[in-house]
Amino acid sequence: MSADTASELALRRLSALPHPMLWVLAARLKTLSLSLVPVATGTWAAAMLLSRWSLGVMLAAMGAAALIQIGTNLWNDAADGVAGADGAARLGPARMTGLGLLDAGKVRLGATLAFAGAALLGLWLSLVGGPRIIGVGMVSLALGYAYSMGPRPLSHTPAGELLVVAFFGIVAVAGTVFLHAQATGAA
Repeated sequence: MSADTASELALRRLSALPHPMLWVLAARLKTLSLSLVPVATGTWAAAMLLSRWSLGVMLAAMGAAALIQIGTNLWNDAADGVAGADGAARLGPARMTGLGLLDAGKVRLGATLAFAGAALLGLWLSLVGGPRIIGVGMVSLALGYAYSMGPRPLSHTPAGELLVVAFFGIVAVAGTVFLHAQATGAA
């Protein structure tokens, strides 16, 4: 089977999926461990180091982290789709905008809604952790946007991968421990 035939077959299979499933694929929910594991690790570290943790903090931090990642994934899908970088011949998981299965404007709106949900959770977390949490949240949201958008997307530079490690690793774990300490009075 030629590559063109395989691509056409994959496109036909995707086209037959229910519309909500296309959004699930665009959001790349299978990759959410990237954002959820660091929050779980920070919660575990707080439980071990502080002998206490907050269920509310854990759930809000997981929600915010997951929504930032989903927003970033959707921005990436839309941006690369519009740029023509994610067509049928792309290696790896299919991208919905690039294949013409989802409208780029609607995918950007979905990304904006995901970022807005993360911001709302971040506001609640800032009540627990103070203004530093607002700063970390704003930088996280800006990086989520800049990863795929703007004149020089971070995803096209080595700095992009370093920022992913920093924010989905160090900042997420340390920030989660900090929030648990603040929430439980262990700080």
